[in-house]
Amino acid sequence: MDTEEKVLFQVHTEKIKALDVLPESSWVVTAMYSGACIIWDWARQERVRKLDVANTPVRAVRFVSRKNWILCGSDDFVVRAINYNTGERVGEGIGHTDYIRAVAASATGSHVLSCSDDTTIRLWDWDKDWACVGVFKDHGHYVMDVCFHPANENLFLSCSLDGKVKEWSTTSKKANFTLSGHEDGVNCACYVQSKKQLLIVSGSDDRSVRVWDYQTRACSAVLTGHTKNVSSVSGGNGVLVSVSEDGKAIKWDLGAKTAEKTIERGLGKLWSVSFVGGMFFVGGDHGLSVERVFSSRAVASIDAKGRVVSLRNGEYVQCRVDALGRGEKVLGQAESSVRAIQHSPNGRFVAACGDDEHVIYTAIGWRSKAFGKGAAFAWREDSSDYAVCEGAKTVALMRNFKKGGEIALRAPCRSLFGGPLLGVAVSGGVVFYDWEDGALVRTINVDSSLLSWGGSFVALSTEDGVYVLKFNGHARGEEESEEAFDVLFQLEDSAESLFWLRGVLFATDKKNRLFGILDGEREQLLVWKAPIYIVGGEEESGRLVLSDSRGELFTHDVDFLVLEFKRAVFAENLAAAEELLGEISVEKRDDMAVFLEGVGQERMALGVATGKEHRLRLALGLGDIETAKQAAAEIGGAAWKEVGRKGLQRGEKELAEECLWKAGDLEGLFLLYNGARDMAGLDRVGREGEALGKKNVAFLCAVASGDKEKCFDLLFESSPSHAAVFSASYFPDGIERSVGEWNRRVAGAGYCVGVERKIAEEVSMLSLSDKE
Repeated sequence: MDTEEKVLFQVHTEKIKALDVLPESSWVVTAMYSGACIIWDWARQERVRKLDVANTPVRAVRFVSRKNWILCGSDDFVVRAINYNTGERVGEGIGHTDYIRAVAASATGSHVLSCSDDTTIRLWDWDKDWACVGVFKDHGHYVMDVCFHPANENLFLSCSLDGKVKEWSTTSKKANFTLSGHEDGVNCACYVQSKKQLLIVSGSDDRSVRVWDYQTRACSAVLTGHTKNVSSVSGGNGVLVSVSEDGKAIKWDLGAKTAEKTIERGLGKLWSVSFVGGMFFVGGDHGLSVERVFSSRAVASIDAKGRVVSLRNGEYVQCRVDALGRGEKVLGQAESSVRAIQHSPNGRFVAACGDDEHVIYTAIGWRSKAFGKGAAFAWREDSSDYAVCEGAKTVALMRNFKKGGEIALRAPCRSLFGGPLLGVAVSGGVVFYDWEDGALVRTINVDSSLLSWGGSFVALSTEDGVYVLKFNGHARGEEESEEAFDVLFQLEDSAESLFWLRGVLFATDKKNRLFGILDGEREQLLVWKAPIYIVGGEEESGRLVLSDSRGELFTHDVDFLVLEFKRAVFAENLAAAEELLGEISVEKRDDMAVFLEGVGQERMALGVATGKEHRLRLALGLGDIETAKQAAAEIGGAAWKEVGRKGLQRGEKELAEECLWKAGDLEGLFLLYNGARDMAGLDRVGREGEALGKKNVAFLCAVASGDKEKCFDLLFESSPSHAAVFSASYFPDGIERSVGEWNRRVAGAGYCVGVERKIAEEVSMLSLSDKE
């Protein structure tokens, strides 16, 4: 499993004292020592806006997403609420008499907490015009941090430089309980929710992080690793991140109670951290860093019979694929940090691999079978033999849990992959060895740390894409052979995870999509809202198990009939595709028709499609007029117009005429009859247009047929002035009638009467001069 850290966003700024992350967003807000709050979009790599808060340092900030606010507390002793979209200051809490160290907002109510160097905690209610509705005074020194209980908004946590952590009720002035144990002041405290229990975590000037059991209130772990004051902690789902004035961030495994990763980014003293969705956000003296330092996918494995073993909060848990999250059985406790779990091919054993050691358990009974050094591990195909990297350049071949040979590598081992051959990933390539004698079979010169075997096929993901190769076999004793593998195809985009099931390669990518890969063609099966990874699959049910970015498992049922159908189409084996089509559910026929149309099989798509509009489009594209007419009859209206236009394109006048009449497309019929100089047709269209009130169409038909009197009548009915102008040029017999009506209509019309009469007289005189 890849555990190398990846910086997603980093910016150098002045001193950051606090930060918070906007849920379901890529925004993070930082409280600046200069007196401002700045919102950053880490995904877009840009600053969104700067909000000037005070002329003194801002030490506390929180988003209230449902109100579009940020809450901030500053050294002028004021708590402020600011609309982060408009910059409007919407409320203030005034009452503290010293610096404000932290603020918190209830998840659904209208309460805000703040704590201060004045040794008090204050409770504010924004629905009561920011009235202070509670003051809590049980600490003996500066109160450094405060937060609400994740499930009960009437409870909250605080910590102080008096060395104490306290939980309070909003309805009582006395603390519910006090946690003592730190040897110096406590700078930070928070609730951390695991799957089965709630923890309290605190960080202190004694340079330690303490983990407390919420139910028993006992200290269950003291985590040491920082060399200066611990300033902030944040966690969830069995993971904790702490930051310190030593400039380091440490990621801890709460189950194993061990440090998994230490990161230093040159940001000077670190003051605030927030852990969200497999990423952590750190603010310090010299800026902000957003990064992922470990894989957030679940640590889990699945055997061929659908039994899932996963690591949850330091415990090995077993359940079935069809009952994820239900009926879980705890198998045992992880004794150290575990990064990967692998079932043996026969399902009898499970290997748990950590930083530099592995333990093999029996799947039934969960008893330790073997253990040893080396985190890189791979099972041999169809057996209980395995390989483990014992040193940087030495791989041990284990047979019946005893060392049966070893391979001396040319370069340090990065990871191992089991299958028909043993795959060893090294810098610049993947080297394949024979399981029996460790002989070198073939070197593939592509840099890959993700590889998956499916029978005699192997898929490798690189930065450039995914390569799929076929293993042709290898005669034992032969030297390295280029003929051992054939490259079948390459996909351009790289993969985040790969897995073979029922002879089909599945992959996820950086855009949170799941694909089935069929003979070099990718078929999208799923798009998720966050990164997803394939954990494994169950052969019998055809069900894939995936992990989301929070480490939660879920399943996706794959319709292998559909995939086999598409594979047959890609191979142009249409007879096999037709046979498979009969087994695919009717509900998926239209999806298959869309697919067939997309790959150029329109004729087959027409036979599959059930949607009327889709059948019409396909039939018109294929020139299948009879089928198009059947579809148009079912749809009606504009569908007939489409068929009629197809008739016009093909020069089939009778077809076009039939369809355009059924569509009521008088404009199209005018074009048809006028082009053919069909006077009877024009007359019919003109009469129909007049009856339907489409006077423009009727007029055009009259013009095209040379019926000047009809043109005049149509114009006179709607506009005598237009009729008069027309008469002056084309129909003298209508001039007197039209001018007279024109004059009658403008009589008494006001300002323009004289103008219009003058025009009418001129038209009349023009007509008389024509007669003379």
